[in-house]
Amino acid sequence: MSLPIPDLDNKNFSQIIEEVKACLPTLAPEWTDYNLSDPGITILELLAWLTDIEIYRLNRITEKHILKFLKLLNSLPEPVKPATTWITFSLPENYTNIIHIPQGTNLIAIDKDISLHFETTEDIYVHPIKIKKIILRNERGITEYDENSIPQYFYAFGEEAKKGSCFYIGFDKPLKDKFSLTFILYEDDLPPVGKHGKESPKIIPSAEIEWSYWDGKGWKKLELEKDETLHLSQNGSVTFKEIPLMQAKEGWYFIRAKIKKDGYEIVPRIKKILINTTKAIQIKRIINEELGKSNGLPNQTFSLKEFPVVSSDYFKIELKIKYLKNGTETTEVWEEVDTLSACTHKDKVFKIDRKKGLIIFGDGINGKIPPANSTIFCSYAVSKGKRGNISEGCRWQILDDIKDKDKISIENYFPASEGSDPETIEEAFLRFKRDLLTPYQAVTANDYEFLALNTPGIRVARAKAIGNSALNQVKVIVVPFSLSPMPYPSEGFLKTVCYHLDKHRLITTKVKVLPPEYAIISVMARIKTKDEADPEQVIKRVNDSLNRFFHPLYGWKDGKGWPFGKAVYVSDVYALLEGVEGVDCVFDVEIKAEGAYLSYQDGNVILKENALTTSGTHSFSVLTTFEICRR
Repeated sequence: MSLPIPDLDNKNFSQIIEEVKACLPTLAPEWTDYNLSDPGITILELLAWLTDIEIYRLNRITEKHILKFLKLLNSLPEPVKPATTWITFSLPENYTNIIHIPQGTNLIAIDKDISLHFETTEDIYVHPIKIKKIILRNERGITEYDENSIPQYFYAFGEEAKKGSCFYIGFDKPLKDKFSLTFILYEDDLPPVGKHGKESPKIIPSAEIEWSYWDGKGWKKLELEKDETLHLSQNGSVTFKEIPLMQAKEGWYFIRAKIKKDGYEIVPRIKKILINTTKAIQIKRIINEELGKSNGLPNQTFSLKEFPVVSSDYFKIELKIKYLKNGTETTEVWEEVDTLSACTHKDKVFKIDRKKGLIIFGDGINGKIPPANSTIFCSYAVSKGKRGNISEGCRWQILDDIKDKDKISIENYFPASEGSDPETIEEAFLRFKRDLLTPYQAVTANDYEFLALNTPGIRVARAKAIGNSALNQVKVIVVPFSLSPMPYPSEGFLKTVCYHLDKHRLITTKVKVLPPEYAIISVMARIKTKDEADPEQVIKRVNDSLNRFFHPLYGWKDGKGWPFGKAVYVSDVYALLEGVEGVDCVFDVEIKAEGAYLSYQDGNVILKENALTTSGTHSFSVLTTFEICRR
């Protein structure tokens, strides 16, 4: 009995002909002869026959064919992706030793009676210390917080984050050995960072921070082993090399972060500073699982006890085959490949279905067959995918043998994220279709603008590409997302965008990434308020409307920012002011500009092509109730 064949379309030849004939009165009303002798009907029958053949062939495309097509398109279904979370270790106050927890330590997280395996992603030295004091010193003066008074978030270097601003972290005990601090920034009101396909970000920091510690006489520089935060511009850990002898200052042991070079687009707002913290990833390793014995036949398949299997980015599968050769036990390590069809009969290879947990061997022509009676062992790792996105505040246990592990407490202050289940074929196909609409080659101005806006790892709010065909050059003006009324990119920000564009430009095109220029717009006007309105509140609303109207990110009529190079017309300002609640009429509007403008024409301000607006100081006079608004 043959296997059932799915029907993609259940229409047969006769049904296709009848459906087409039913459309003829609408599509071709002059066509009235539907007999078989009519040449037009003959052509329709030919086309219906071709359609019927195409349906027949499409019905024979299996899942295996679709996977091959997706592989050719480099869009195979993504395997399971493990969840990750920050975990914080702590020790009792009376404990004095430092505990080393190595990378790959196995943990159990219990979330609502569900147990999940995690493991640490790096070495960590757990210090028996606590943060007792935080001091901020910047252009606004000195601010101090103790461990119980830290707000929801604070500006690490003040709202301006100028060069020389610093903040201090005070501990109750001196730091020893390798030590790390984890910084979680407040980003609830920020858009997500840019992404472009599967590209990894290469970010050049906008600012530079210098770390130091108090040695009793002065501040000594601290050497860093790594800085995942890129000078406090993103979440991550700062790991210090071995710290020399620290001395107390006013009862606490301080380290200091000082801005050596300013330029932040978004000044650091610290939500949490965590000590003894590392990342944990939701995977479970299975070592040397016995899969069974080979029968020496082609196309053997063995099932893993647990699945889905994570990709080699997280844990590389190791498959061993043991058998007797000339009376001696021999162990061979076989390699994983994407496809067996490109292999020879001598290649010791296998492929894996990660979603179903299947190990597949060759047929002796494409891929060697494991020797008969050989025993197959496999080491691999699995993950629960989306189920691994545990909530905050779970219960944790250490599975590995760690000294004094019963004295260690573990807390995850944030939920796990990024865990996802294996993709289906349909999801992979839809992802590929979406990816077709994503520009990867910069040709047109729109391409350059799209690529700049989606620079991985940073937040680009706006971009404008200006081409010069004579010089074969493209200038890309970029505006960073910022809480400042005049967003301005740093040198590092411009280089990050330029590096991204350089990978996608045409080889003969020269690309320059530049900051915007700003025209500071000030409006003066006489306003008559409505009789029932409070003049003071009306003027406040008018001022707010102008600030929003000229904002480089949220301005203009569509709220998407003032268009690059667009002139500022008096008529637009009149229309805006008269639309403010409580305004009866407006007289004598005058616009003043500073910065990147070209000229005045009939009271209007003409801007440069790379210029944006930002609000200056507006002034208004309120007319008396005796003034009459002439309509």
